[in-house]
Amino acid sequence: MEYLAEGKRGIVFIDTIKGKKVVIKKEKRNLGRVKLEARWLTKLNKYRIGPKLIESGEDYLMCEYIEGELFSDHYEKYGKEKSKKVIKEILRQCRVLDKLNLNKFEMHNPVKHIIVGKKVVMIDFERCIISESPKNVTQFVQFLTKLNFIRRSDELMELLKTYKYEQSDKNYKNLVNFILQ
Repeated sequence: MEYLAEGKRGIVFIDTIKGKKVVIKKEKRNLGRVKLEARWLTKLNKYRIGPKLIESGEDYLMCEYIEGELFSDHYEKYGKEKSKKVIKEILRQCRVLDKLNLNKFEMHNPVKHIIVGKKVVMIDFERCIISESPKNVTQFVQFLTKLNFIRRSDELMELLKTYKYEQSDKNYKNLVNFILQ
């Protein structure tokens, strides 16, 4: 087992099991965060969100290792035009989270939470909570303005406000079409 990273709540390792790389996340203190993340991954994997959960226990989880680069590095390397497909997939995942009334929290600055490789994968769901007004799409769009992928404009702000107050498929499509034009 090889050490990968350490955060406030857990330690992450990489291992190879049956010829495949896996990530093992162990909880530092018994806060139940890793167990909660495993529960979210079980649900979200059905929607093609998150790394595939392999197994979990009281204080650990094991999931597939995602080869790739962080989204911000990908965007910096390939630019706006070549990143549109990736951004569309991130927005799709954010929309699913919104529809499930889950707020991921990191979408306003997901620098370490999206990996782009053969597929686009969001990681780290231990802070995810149920919310009556999830903000995944709107926060990610605001992040895109910080990256200068899209300029902040009156039209964008109106589309964001409309989506925020009525998270319908129509309002989502209008927002995505504007962003990716």
